[in-house]
Amino acid sequence: MACRVFERDYVCKKYSFQTIEVPIRLRHDVIIDALLQCIDSPFWLVDHDCYVFNKNLITIDVINKNENHCGISYYGFKSKYDGQSLPHTFLLSFNPKYLRTLMHEFNVSSKVYYWKDIPKAICAFLEKRGGIQLGSYPQDGHAYFDTLRLLSVIAKLDGSGFQILDTPDEDSVFHAGNCSRPEWLLMEDHYHALGAYFWKSCLNKFPDLMTHPAYSSKSKNLPELDEMEAILNGRGKKESVEQIKYIIKKILK
Repeated sequence: MACRVFERDYVCKKYSFQTIEVPIRLRHDVIIDALLQCIDSPFWLVDHDCYVFNKNLITIDVINKNENHCGISYYGFKSKYDGQSLPHTFLLSFNPKYLRTLMHEFNVSSKVYYWKDIPKAICAFLEKRGGIQLGSYPQDGHAYFDTLRLLSVIAKLDGSGFQILDTPDEDSVFHAGNCSRPEWLLMEDHYHALGAYFWKSCLNKFPDLMTHPAYSSKSKNLPELDEMEAILNGRGKKESVEQIKYIIKKILK
């Protein structure tokens, strides 16, 4: 996860785990590409706001049962192209030997792509193999190929696409989402609003951090926690609010 020096020091002092540090903040796709180029064995990637409570879900055994794919995901979305699932990126495994081969063969990475940036040979492959029309994108609300999207579409068309497993219950895995940029102004978008509520609920558990400029500058633009909860409940999100409360207790117990 990307963090400031004070955040790293705070977390490492409060919790004990190994870290790999780089001196600059890197984009998600740059990190994924670097790992794919440096690691030969399959591995799992978990976003900073995804909490895995059942470790049996992310073992090497799970990967080995699905070894003929370029990776595994527990979360996917229906592609606009053919209705089949493509992986979300907050909890998935990678099989580097498959992905490196595709990256080299098609000269692509896991970065964000727009059609204007895609080589003509790949455009022809997408149209011929998948019937994909130039200018169309796989996900609603995204007028671009998001991180890993183009690579996962190519992998599926090539026959070694990501295997989408059954989604675990939220006692096993919980993905908060949209916690890096909590924005209450986007209240109409419940995904953003719930992310902001989760972010502030967590922050309130650490009074010594609430006054730090890095957090207070974001927190001051959000309503008080009880007001956020009341608004969300009034908009039919009471079950999601209660789920967030329950998950935070599990995380910070």
